[in-house]
Amino acid sequence: MSRPFKPAVTARREPFFGEWQPLVVSMLMLLLGLAAVTTFYASVFAAAHVVAADNGGGREQLGVVTLWACALLFLHGMVPLVRFGFSELPRLVAGGFGGNARNIGVFILLLVVGVVLVFT
Repeated sequence: MSRPFKPAVTARREPFFGEWQPLVVSMLMLLLGLAAVTTFYASVFAAAHVVAADNGGGREQLGVVTLWACALLFLHGMVPLVRFGFSELPRLVAGGFGGNARNIGVFILLLVVGVVLVFT
């Protein structure tokens, strides 16, 4: 009991990763996320190939199984985007324009110009 007690207010919080630069921590978190996503998709494809092989599929069907797995993952990812496009996006666009006819006209003009530039 020779040391005086430190009040809780003066206690310093230590960063989780120590005294690293924020850029290094951000890059490590990005790499960790990419590794997790890669592991997830690799396990999905491996599971699809195991199920196909277990049900009598041979090596010649691996391409078809991979194509179906990619298509199902793509469809699964597109469902929230399509739902957002039909339910939330029109409300956000209407609120952003605020009923101003000039803003709507400029938007349509830019949209047409963008389509022309993309397809020419």
